[in-house]
Amino acid sequence: MQTSDNVLSTLGMAMRAGMITAGEEFVIADARKSKAKLVIIATDASERTQKKIDRQMYFL
Repeated sequence: MQTSDNVLSTLGMAMRAGMITAGEEFVIADARKSKAKLVIIATDASERTQKKIDRQMYFL
């Protein structure tokens, strides 16, 4: 469990530092501007959202 705690802690620090973009449209916009280095999709995201982000990332 310590590994997942470390990941969550690191993500929390990055969020507080303003280094994380949240939200479907904001993530897609940042990806188009080549600002996104990693895109993480929540496991509870709808299938439509998953497909939309996947499609957008494919055509970059």
